[in-house]
Amino acid sequence: MSERDRAVSEVLGYALIFSIILVSIGIVSVGGLSALQETRDAEQLDNAERAMSVLADNTEDIYARDAPSRATELSVGSASLSLGENVTVNATVHAGGTRTTHSYTLRPVVFRSGTTRIVYEGGAIFRDQPDGGSILRDPPFVFTGAPRQQLVVVQTAGPSQSVAGSAVLARMKATQRDVAFEDNTSSPAFLNITSPRAELWERYLADQNGITGCAVGGPDGQSLECELAGPRLTVVRHRMRVGLNP
Repeated sequence: MSERDRAVSEVLGYALIFSIILVSIGIVSVGGLSALQETRDAEQLDNAERAMSVLADNTEDIYARDAPSRATELSVGSASLSLGENVTVNATVHAGGTRTTHSYTLRPVVFRSGTTRIVYEGGAIFRDQPDGGSILRDPPFVFTGAPRQQLVVVQTAGPSQSVAGSAVLARMKATQRDVAFEDNTSSPAFLNITSPRAELWERYLADQNGITGCAVGGPDGQSLECELAGPRLTVVRHRMRVGLNP
């Protein structure tokens, strides 16, 4: 082999090695960045769950311990915090051939990151994802089966808004506390919840004492109805104003 051939071979060898190095760096960079993004997203959602749990604890100070107001700071990062679409809770009693329905509307607090939502709704916390979801915190209902069922409705309200930024301050202020409804006839009663998370509500309610026949339906599969068997029903309503400030 001539010196010229050897030189050409060496140049081709260097070029091949350099190409392999560049391809390897590209593969590692793409894979590493993807893994880093997934790790960051997972950590952000874990932080969101903890922050929403703190928000729920602070809100419990209002409806369970008569605090006038509470504020919770949530780290949002690249996600967003908003007041979601209205959720409706209906309590219906059949007494003496008369059907009486008491309706309560609330707006959930929604932490949104990609396609995942961490939602504070009616005192409960849900992790809502396209492929399913989970219940992170039970609502403050009391279903003992007898002699009385107590439905505590945390009725959050506020203007439609969505905020983003490194941190958001969620303020809750009590506006009304009352026994909204009390049935002393032991008449058949039904609980209806219309929510995008109806299936998660059904999962919780189906396991409670004195709750039977839970079924999710409606045109969008967002309406849940359950029967409250036997005991008298009391609905305690806690209305509070929600404000989100970046």
